[in-house]
Amino acid sequence: MKDGFVLGLTGKSGAGKNLAAAFLEKSGWIHFDTDKEAHRVLDGAGKEAAKLFGREILTESGKVDRTRLGEIVFSSPEKMKQLESLLYPHIEESIICAVQAKPDEKFVINGANLTGSEPLCSLCDAVLVVRAPFWLRLWRSARRDRRPLFSLLKRFHYQKCFSVQEFFPQADIYTVSNITTKAQFEKKLKRLMEKRILKNERNSKRK
Repeated sequence: MKDGFVLGLTGKSGAGKNLAAAFLEKSGWIHFDTDKEAHRVLDGAGKEAAKLFGREILTESGKVDRTRLGEIVFSSPEKMKQLESLLYPHIEESIICAVQAKPDEKFVINGANLTGSEPLCSLCDAVLVVRAPFWLRLWRSARRDRRPLFSLLKRFHYQKCFSVQEFFPQADIYTVSNITTKAQFEKKLKRLMEKRILKNERNSKRK
């Protein structure tokens, strides 16, 4: 039995997952951002992506234009599944190998679509879901991404059926709301980690 701990961190776009991940990193957790991992894989998979989604997704240098690709996949669940099939085997291999190489460390796997990967779901000892109201998430996403409203709404529509319990039946699931300031959100996270998740982490080590 490994002595480390793997926490899945998820939630809808604009909820505050990256803030939570940054807080955990400062506390000594090793952070995997599945979006960044996906970008890394895409950088080397332009030809494969173009075969699936058309050459219009490529820039003049042959790299994938993630904005164009997003317009396609967030409009079609079938296209999104094709993209996940291209990316997730590489993402899963990278993260699983890293966890196995350091079995005594604490890891956080951060991803809005973490539920799209059964191997990563199975890796998690617990899951933290960050929540915020629709209007607040939309405002944050618009300020952060600077994309047209219609583009953001398509992404939000794709996430509307987001569920956790179905994908993490064996993991402890916790929720935290992020509706006020960064400082107050971090206080909530600290209390949750100290009273719940870290307590369960210690219990898991004794199993």
